[in-house]
Amino acid sequence: MRGPIELLQDSLAIFQKNPQLYVSIYAVLGVLMVLQSAVTPAYVPGEEMTGSSPQFALVSIAVVVASIFTTIALLKAIAEPETTTVKSAFLFAKKDALAYFILSVMVGITVMVGFFLLIIPGVIALTWFGFAYCTLVFEGKRNIEAMKASKALVDGRFVPVLVRYVALLVVAIVIAIIGGIVASIFGESLVGSLLLAVVYAVMMPVMLAYVYLMYLDVKKEGVYTPATMAAATPLVATPVTPVTTSAEPNVVSSSETSSSDTSSTDASSSDSRS
Repeated sequence: MRGPIELLQDSLAIFQKNPQLYVSIYAVLGVLMVLQSAVTPAYVPGEEMTGSSPQFALVSIAVVVASIFTTIALLKAIAEPETTTVKSAFLFAKKDALAYFILSVMVGITVMVGFFLLIIPGVIALTWFGFAYCTLVFEGKRNIEAMKASKALVDGRFVPVLVRYVALLVVAIVIAIIGGIVASIFGESLVGSLLLAVVYAVMMPVMLAYVYLMYLDVKKEGVYTPATMAAATPLVATPVTPVTTSAEPNVVSSSETSSSDTSSTDASSSDSRS
């Protein structure tokens, strides 16, 4: 597997090859997020929240739907940048959008239960099922099957995968903090929201490319499970055919050896008589 730095470099290289495609795919989600920020109810400590709550709810639902379509479309564009257009990417996302939503709910509940019990089970669940969305989009697996396929890819390499996820999370947090600081300079204004949208327009494709490259790496290495290992190991040994050469070795057979020993004995007896 590639290390975190190499993965990040390759992810940036993917984005740099076709930034217009990725930003165009993200544009709808970016506009909705700016709109969501504009209609978010204002909160003043000690007072009730004010603002247009129904509009905020509607825009939030639109953001969730757009996030699903955008994620699938970006994965398609990252995997096949030469043959993918904005239209074809979203048409591709259409067939998997509902399955993606259901899978997100299943993974989300599993992770939440893990974090509710203890932090460690939640981290384990996040690592196990991190490739579930890739197995859905690229392998056509659904629901539990997608989660099982993701776990199978992680088995045998849990720590390396976790380390790479942690590295990605650290980078994302740092970028988000920097973007938030820059946006806060302009306060709760349209300019600040637009700046955050620009940051996320780069950040989202790069992060998805990072996960996609990890997915390719573990797929290339193969699945480490007892079942696949048993299938790969032949139960019956393959007979080995001896290699023959034109030059025959000078091997003395046991019969020839016996005849020689007999002749020597007879010769010794004749000498004794004489």
